[in-house]
This record gives sequence, structure tokens and C-alpha cells, in this order.
Amino acid sequence: MNTKVELLAQLEKLQSGPMTRADQVRSSILLARLANLRTDEQAENRAAQRETSFRQYLRTGNTEFRDNTDAMNGSVLSEGLGFVAAQFNADYQERLRSFSGLREAGATVQETATGGQLTKNISDDFATVGARIAENTTIPEAIPAAGVNRPTLYQFTSKGVVVSNALVQDSGFDIQSYLQRQFASRIGKITNSEFTLGAVSGPVGILPSITKVVTAASSSAATMQEIQSLQTQCDYGYRAPESQPVYMFSEGVELILKNTVAAGSGERMFPEMSEGKLCGYPYVVNVDMVSSFTASGLSIVFGSVKRGVLIQSVTPAVIVSAERFAETNSMFYSMLHRQGAVLSDANALAVLQQNA
Repeated sequence: MNTKVELLAQLEKLQSGPMTRADQVRSSILLARLANLRTDEQAENRAAQRETSFRQYLRTGNTEFRDNTDAMNGSVLSEGLGFVAAQFNADYQERLRSFSGLREAGATVQETATGGQLTKNISDDFATVGARIAENTTIPEAIPAAGVNRPTLYQFTSKGVVVSNALVQDSGFDIQSYLQRQFASRIGKITNSEFTLGAVSGPVGILPSITKVVTAASSSAATMQEIQSLQTQCDYGYRAPESQPVYMFSEGVELILKNTVAAGSGERMFPEMSEGKLCGYPYVVNVDMVSSFTASGLSIVFGSVKRGVLIQSVTPAVIVSAERFAETNSMFYSMLHRQGAVLSDANALAVLQQNA
């Protein structure tokens, strides 16, 4: 891509003498490219200003520079409440994956600037196949049954994080990374738990919503055949690479499966688990699923979490207060993050339930 200096040099050369029609067209193209470069530079400058302002906000709690909502990319929630800069939010969202089995398994996350209800249309076309028809024959209809899945949003908080001013004001202390880790750990743990299992007066939960259930013969074990049978519960389209199919279970179940020995051979039944795979597919650990094979427990999930789980994430807000713990010479931080999750496609996932 041409730099600004190169484009200006080319434009000056064209305009230094008589211009043909082709030169005029070329000149218009160069002017358009220069305009785009200026727009990009302005956007980069605004982003840099936002990041600088946000760092000042974290160090001082000063809100005076937040008067211009547009300068903060529309992320000011209300006067004196808080906002989050784009890069901080991106880094926080990436760290959030480490504490969320559903996100790590590939759940589709849609970020929105406000809490407006997100609508995702789902076409349940699971059983429909095409048809062979003769010449001059009316094309038969097979209109998918459309459904609408809307995540219900809930407000989650990291609770308070208190940091001494001595650390905050130390230029060598990376306050942004420290807060990202704290916020991601706390909010990641509570949201993954409630999105996975459900909660009273809270999310319904992905596991309780799965309708494709394979019942194990035992209440305390799972056979290879039962684990593999989960695959056949999901149409091949959900097992294609672009759908990112995975197995998902807890650390406890992972350990049991790794140590399971095939009868008569003394060999491990699932040796490929050392490479992060089970029965030919990658697996992901979700710490909030049952810790072992227990009666009636939903122990192993298989399918496309990417296509089956939708998480709506409203741009979070970081709240900073220099006054709340002023007597201890400390800064107070907290994050508010509204999120919701829903099983967006019931055909995408299957679960193994232990016998009662």
C-alpha cells in the first residue's frame, strides 16, 4: 500500500503539467486514497486518545476527560459510572476464555454496545433432504421451520478489587493486565457456571436444555461405545470441521477416561487423550460439569458448541473510585458485564447421562 508521501509525490507529478483524461482519472483515484489515509489516521488517533484516557482513568479515577461520549467510542455508560477502552476490552475478552469452558469450546459470542435484545433466527432443517425431480415438474416445497432464540441478559460483577495507590502510581506496575486477570477470572467463573448448569432466578443453563440424551448403562462409568454414540446423535453437518465439533467434560471425568484400561489388554482405552482428542475429536475441559460419573449426572457433551450455543456480551464497564478507600490510600475497581447464553440450535449438541 502506498504511503501518504508516495501518494502526494505521484499527485504532484501528475498535476505539474497538462493533464490528459487518463491523468485526471488517475488524479481522482490518488485523491480518494489520500482521503482514506486521512480517515484511517484520524481513527487511529482517536483510538490512541481513548487508550491514553483510559489509562489515566485507571490511575486516577478522574472522569473529567470523559465528557465527549463519541471520543470514548460510545462506551460511557453514564456520568461518573465507568467505561472500558477497546483494547482493554479485547484483551479481557481473550482472557475470559481461559475461565470459561463454553467459550473455549467455541460458543458463538456476539458483542453488542447496548443491552438491546439480540435476536438470532434458527432454521430447524435437521430432517429435510433434497429431491430428484423430472423435467417440467413443479419444485416441491420444504420450508424450514423458523425459530427465534433470544438470550436473556443478566448483570454480573467482578465484585471489588482494591489496589494500593503505591502500586497504582508505580509506572512499572501493569495495572491493566492485573485488572484484566482479576475481572476475567471472577466473571468467567460465575458466568461459565451459570451458563453451563443454570441458576435459580438466573440463566436456564445449556446442559439442562440439551434434548439429545444418550443414557449410559452404568451410573458410575461410560463405555467407548456410549461415548461414540453421542456422535451419531448429531447430523454429519455438525461434525464437519467448519462446525468445530468437540467433546466437553470436567477435569475429573478427563482423569477417569485417561486412566481407563481396556479389558484384557492392559492398554489405555483412550491413548489419543494425550494429544487432546477423544474418539477422533478434540475435547475441552469445563470445570462446572459433574466431577465424576455419578447417578443421573450429565457427564459428557459432544457436538458443535459453535453452532449450538449463543452468548450475548454487552460491552462491559470498568468502575474506578479514588474516594471509596481513600483512608487506606487505595483505589477501588470493579467491572459490570451484562451477558446471556442460550442453546441456539438443539440439534447441534448431545449429552451422555449416567444411569440412575
